[in-house]
Amino acid sequence: KALLLRESGKASYAVHGSSSSGGDVLPEVHSPAAAAVAHAAASGSVPAGGLVAVKIQYPGALKTMTIDLVNLRATSLFLQKTELKFDLLSAVEELQRQIHLEFDFMREARVMDTIAQHLQQLSHSVRVPRSVPGLVSQRLMVMTYMEGLPLLQLKDKVAHLPQWKKDKAARSILKRVSEAYGQMILGEGLFQADGHPGNILVQQGGRVALLDYGQSKQLGEEDKAAFADLVLAMHK
Repeated sequence: KALLLRESGKASYAVHGSSSSGGDVLPEVHSPAAAAVAHAAASGSVPAGGLVAVKIQYPGALKTMTIDLVNLRATSLFLQKTELKFDLLSAVEELQRQIHLEFDFMREARVMDTIAQHLQQLSHSVRVPRSVPGLVSQRLMVMTYMEGLPLLQLKDKVAHLPQWKKDKAARSILKRVSEAYGQMILGEGLFQADGHPGNILVQQGGRVALLDYGQSKQLGEEDKAAFADLVLAMHK
């Protein structure tokens, strides 16, 4: 709670009685965080009810993760020299280079909002949260709340359905996730790089929501072409 209050105070802006869209006058709100959410609701950035998701960085998490990765690298180097016959060290070093990005919520918000714009043409089948303007700091991010069922929980939800319906639903979800990643990777080249099942929600009607943009990559034209060649080669 203390972190939420401290970070929202750093990240928010005041609302002085009117919305930026020139609409109805807003009531005076004394809490900076509440003011930012009220303003976002009035301008259409979040639902009218003001329902949002709040992501807060656990104090000391970056230091703990950094120490863990140093130890993991040392272990990987030892195992690679004595037991393993493949290059584990390169994977750990790549993780070391990337992991600090997970702790920069301002960067994550920029990436998330950019990808949301890139995937706008797929909004009928794919949704991406958007950050709430004025409520993002290095360690706190407020964003639109995504309704839905985590992908791993879907199995129990559809257990009563006949197999053909389950197969149809699985193909539909896979198609929508593939379209989203195809557009991200082969389109603008900026993609969410942590697409495990916990970051994929299935919404009403089969639409999918993609969460968590702490891990992301920007590919250049050469890398995009190489990835396209790889996909085509796998398809043969």
